[in-house]
Amino acid sequence: MKFRIFPEISLKPRISIILISLFFKIMAGAFSSIAWAANNQALGILGTIVWLFWFSLLFIAAIPSTDEFFSRHFSWLGKTAKVSVCTLIFIGILEIAFAISLGLGFFHSADGDSNNLVNYFERIGVYGDAAALEHQATNNFLEGENPYREANVITAATEFGVPSGKLTPLRIGQFAEDFPYPDMEKIEELYVNAQVTPDEIPLELESKFGYPAASFILPAPFIAAGINDLRIVFPLFFLPALGYAIWRIQPKMRFYFIAALLASLELWNSLSSGETGFLVFPLLLLVWLLYRRNLWLSAIFMGIAIATKQIAWFLLPFYLILILRERGLGRAASIGAIVSCIFLAFNLPYIITDPGLWLSSVVAPMTDALFPNGGGIIMFSYTGLIDAESSLPFTIMEVIVLIAALIWYFFNCRRFPETALILAVFPIFFSWRSGWTYFFYMDIIMLATIMIYEYRENWNL
Repeated sequence: MKFRIFPEISLKPRISIILISLFFKIMAGAFSSIAWAANNQALGILGTIVWLFWFSLLFIAAIPSTDEFFSRHFSWLGKTAKVSVCTLIFIGILEIAFAISLGLGFFHSADGDSNNLVNYFERIGVYGDAAALEHQATNNFLEGENPYREANVITAATEFGVPSGKLTPLRIGQFAEDFPYPDMEKIEELYVNAQVTPDEIPLELESKFGYPAASFILPAPFIAAGINDLRIVFPLFFLPALGYAIWRIQPKMRFYFIAALLASLELWNSLSSGETGFLVFPLLLLVWLLYRRNLWLSAIFMGIAIATKQIAWFLLPFYLILILRERGLGRAASIGAIVSCIFLAFNLPYIITDPGLWLSSVVAPMTDALFPNGGGIIMFSYTGLIDAESSLPFTIMEVIVLIAALIWYFFNCRRFPETALILAVFPIFFSWRSGWTYFFYMDIIMLATIMIYEYRENWNL
């Protein structure tokens, strides 16, 4: 009897392309992250190029005619997809072993110091400042305090063990002339000194809680129940959503979707750090999966999503355009009203209490004097390939790309609805801070949608 790892099914080219894209996503993230940690220009440029290739693959996969074209000319796609998935799962096993080795101290030097790359990997499994501030905000909410007013990155980072390398410095004060990024030693010194008087927050560190109110209201019942770790709370949201997706996918193809999840190493790396995107990921997944099945329920999840994290704001106009073009102005207006009401239901108390504080907090990621970061076009500036120390050119590029994407989608959404998932986040690639965590789960949403709605009864056996 012949042993098989994968079910004996001929994968459609679009599914194969998405599975292959997982490999390039991991490579792009690795190149960009190592380039950032080691200040390596070549790896930074390579990471940016691979990210562009990843975006291109997903856009191609979102086009239905891709199946016909690629089935004629690229018969090797299915085997390549299976090899890519197996490779990533194997890398994941090695990463787990490496993480265990770090915990046992195998990679530390004799004097207890570590090199920059090891420091980078050591930071993967701990809270970042965003997760610490979100956890602090949830606690403040449960105590009846205003989470936006009580936000304090020093006390949050101290309580939840955030290393100085995962704080967010600002281009003001002693860091005003440090470009493209302050020395880690300076950030560490600032952090250590601030811990002596934690109520005096250094102006050089971002301390605002920068997310809408649902981001701390949704985890609150679980924190109140004694689950004192967001890395445990977040799976309580995304596992049911993924379970729903798996249930809806045809049984013969569930294996490939689960394999894609296991191969999405960036998902699990981010979860281990409490990446706040994990709270909005299941909401956006349900938004897109329910759009064709139950529009009203889809709208409810979209309302919760935009009340949770700003990345959902980028998808919202594409979502409304699709409804407008497929179902008419009246339905689009109704859905827009539902989404807006849900957003206000979460946020209105804080808007009324202190509108200036709420607004300055929620728009802080876009308006505060942040340093450049990410794997997009900004990498050319970060690595010194171009001399651009202002965020304005990147903001202009981001806005132009977003407007162009919206115009294109308006005229093409009925033929290519799933392109919204990639067009919504592609403008961020051109922004001043183009962190890959803003878009790393869009491929999983696209894969689930295509499997459920476009290949329900047409798999080749």
